[in-house]
Amino acid sequence: MSLIIIRGNSGSGKSSIAKQLRKEFSPEKTSLIEQDYFRRHVLGEIGKDGGDNVDLLELVVKFSLKNNYVTILEGIMSSDHYCEMIKRLKEISPENTHVFYMEVSLDEH
Repeated sequence: MSLIIIRGNSGSGKSSIAKQLRKEFSPEKTSLIEQDYFRRHVLGEIGKDGGDNVDLLELVVKFSLKNNYVTILEGIMSSDHYCEMIKRLKEISPENTHVFYMEVSLDEH
């Protein structure tokens, strides 16, 4: 049971890395949980950070871990709305939880 959390700004490569990781692990036993998908498509939360998707993301991650999936959670997940959820998830299996923050700065021209 492993949990990989990838956070970062829009356009930083989170989704691309998460999808590549899924290919590297066994795709049929890897759960890819995309914050934007749950927030926008499942719950219809547009332009709203935090909200009900925090609880739903936590529930889906716990389900995936309980069923022995390698679990990848990716999204912007600003710390002011998602920090407590991430702390709770890290407590499930601290030795098998890896949290990454993608920071990509682009020069403006």
